[in-house]
Amino acid sequence: FGTLMCLYFLSCSELQPQVPSFLFCYLLAPGIYLLTLWIGSLTQLLFSFTGTIFVDIHYRPYLSFSMADFWNRRWNKWIRDWLNNLTLKTKSVNVVAGVLFSFSISGLFHELMFNLPYFIFTGH
Repeated sequence: FGTLMCLYFLSCSELQPQVPSFLFCYLLAPGIYLLTLWIGSLTQLLFSFTGTIFVDIHYRPYLSFSMADFWNRRWNKWIRDWLNNLTLKTKSVNVVAGVLFSFSISGLFHELMFNLPYFIFTGH
């Protein structure tokens, strides 16, 4: 499966110069969804030996009726729960501060997860 995903992303990257940026994002979306499902399933399988039960990483995001529904309820429930637990104390004091803190942590997390490896391998 990992090999198929690599081939999918490589074929998408070959199309990048010929496809507008907004369309390129849509080409990557199914691969990202399948990759995260695979990682979630593998994690569930590995932790099942310890008796720990993980919830599914996504809750049918293709059935979202709005962007808020997609990001708030259906996409990457593990990170959503982690951010909620992380900002629980901040939210009780000030809702705006909790939201800003949560977006900042999420932004930093995504920078380290996506842009740092991209910079290391490409230098851009």
